Amino acid sequence: MKITTRDITQENLGDIPRPCRGCLYWELLEDFEKLRQQKKPQLAEEKKKEWFIETLTEFGNCGKIVY
Repeated sequence: MKITTRDITQENLGDIPRPCRGCLYWELLEDFEKLRQQKKPQLAEEKKKEWFIETLTEFGNCGKIVY
């Protein structure tokens, strides 16, 4: 089995496994706690996606994904 590492992009955000795809702990701790209590994983995924796109736009790549 070959392992590859790639930058996370808007195109492969969906490849991030759950629950990592919606974990906001390191990015937006307050939202993480609120959405976890409300049990709304899809909202968390949307928030993470928004955060990621903003970060990519402002600073460039900020993560890797292993396949």
